[in-house]
Amino acid sequence: MAKFAYQARTASRGVVEGVLDAETAAAAVRQLGAMGFYPVRLEKARALSAARPGRGQSGKIPIDELSLCLRQLSDLLDAGLPLPTAIKTAAEQCAHERLQAVLEAMAAQVSDGGTLSQAMKGQPQVFAPFYVHLVQAGETGGMLGKVLTRLADYAEKQSEVRAQAAAALAYPAFIVMVGAATVCFMLGVIIPRLSALFDDFHQSLPLPTRILLEVSRLFRHDAWLLALAALAVYASVRKLAPGEAWILRRDRALLRIPALRAWIISRELAQFARTLGAMLENGVPILQALAVAEKTLDNRAFRESVSSLQEPVRRGVPLSQALKGLPLFPAGIRNLVAVGEEGGGVDKALLKIADRYDGQAQRNLKTAMALVEPTLILLIGLVLGGVVLSIMLPIFDVSALIH
Repeated sequence: MAKFAYQARTASRGVVEGVLDAETAAAAVRQLGAMGFYPVRLEKARALSAARPGRGQSGKIPIDELSLCLRQLSDLLDAGLPLPTAIKTAAEQCAHERLQAVLEAMAAQVSDGGTLSQAMKGQPQVFAPFYVHLVQAGETGGMLGKVLTRLADYAEKQSEVRAQAAAALAYPAFIVMVGAATVCFMLGVIIPRLSALFDDFHQSLPLPTRILLEVSRLFRHDAWLLALAALAVYASVRKLAPGEAWILRRDRALLRIPALRAWIISRELAQFARTLGAMLENGVPILQALAVAEKTLDNRAFRESVSSLQEPVRRGVPLSQALKGLPLFPAGIRNLVAVGEEGGGVDKALLKIADRYDGQAQRNLKTAMALVEPTLILLIGLVLGGVVLSIMLPIFDVSALIH
């Protein structure tokens, strides 16, 4: 399944842009025809974005911008504005150029008789399947404003979680930057000045000192080659993206690291429970909700576990029973889901689980960072200590000869 970026005219002669999934270009044209669009331009998504890097075609949309847009749209609908007018008004109020262009395309599609969920589905680079399915359920149940508010809350929570992770990583990143800058300064400035002193010793230098001097020489004279090699390796890694099997092995390995395991598990459990609970609350069928919730998870081991839930649930097995064979889901979650099933409130139970594990994820992240920070300081200290020792060894040897 390939992604095709399109530019098309609508029945009212408006121009819309978007991206859709199709097997071939011909299939994409048929999809556009079914939506009432007349294609003007159709290309592979990557090719089009490279050819037309103009307004609204570059830059990732921040999740807080998306959250603000959804909340504004909900407020405008609650105020009684028709949906096309509400989308146009939200576009006018939007400060992000790319999101504004997306909203304008969606407004044109809705004005021509499309639904909001169809318009969102035409913008998969902005709206994940979770948003599309939830809006579709809201349209069916006549509670679109409420669903958009829920989506805004969901996006705000995601933004908050990312901000917490970024804040927790800021100090370790600062430590690494300072350590790297110190090592570079020593290799580029301090070591070259000491090498002339070592030449005056007229004796064989210790092996660590010879290695340090050679590394310093490479750093000073062949730094551009090292940078070019690093860029080549980076480009090769980006071009030859690892396959799913490799990513699954990597994610399983991350779950074996004690400092990261608790944080990853609590974060993924909160994400799964919040997504599934929000979809069930708005009437999305459980199998469809499980399929969408699976795609919102980052860790492939968790995705594999959630994927295995779908078959027993399809056979009619309660969700709490289906969770029993999955070691990544604690017994407490199964018990709360079972209580929710008995009382007819699985969605509420899942949302409570999400709130609980959100707080736990934050605490686990702080614990992990409390272990990472001294570890980084120790590693940088060992590197700097090794450099200093390599410098001092010849001086110690000369002092021993003098005495």
